[in-house]
Amino acid sequence: MPVITGVRVLLALALAVVAIVHLKISPNYADIGSPLSLRGQFVLQGIGGLVLAAAVLTPLVRSLGRLDPLVWLASLGYGVVSLGPLVYSRYKPLPIPGFPEPGFQETWEAEGAVLSAVSESAVIVLALVGLALTLAARSRTREPIAA
Repeated sequence: MPVITGVRVLLALALAVVAIVHLKISPNYADIGSPLSLRGQFVLQGIGGLVLAAAVLTPLVRSLGRLDPLVWLASLGYGVVSLGPLVYSRYKPLPIPGFPEPGFQETWEAEGAVLSAVSESAVIVLALVGLALTLAARSRTREPIAA
C-alpha cells in the first residue's frame, strides 16, 4: 500500500472520530433555533467532518488530481478550526450561545474533549503530510520547462 493511501485512510478515520464526537455531544447544548448556537455548530461540524472523510477516500477526487490539494487543505482548515476553539474554551469562556450558563467554561473532563483534541491534532498533522506528499509527487512528475 502506498504511503499516501495509508495517510488517506488514517485521515478519514480521524475526521470520522471528530465528526462522531461532535454529533454525539451536540444534544448536551442548548438549541436556540439558529445554526449559530453551539448545538448547531456541533451538528454542522459533524456533518462537515463526515463529508470530508468521504472526500478524502473518494476515487473521483484522487483521479481529478487538481482537487486533491484542495481536499488536504480543507481537512487542514477543518482540524485547525475544530482544535482552536476547543483548546481556547478549556482556559477561557467562549461567548457562544448555547452554553449552559453565561460565562460557562468547559474543562478537559467534558465528554469527548480529550478524544476530540487528539483526533483534531491528528487531522492537522495527517492533512499536512498528505498535502506535502501530493505536492512532492506533482513536482516529480512535471516536465522541466525548456529554456
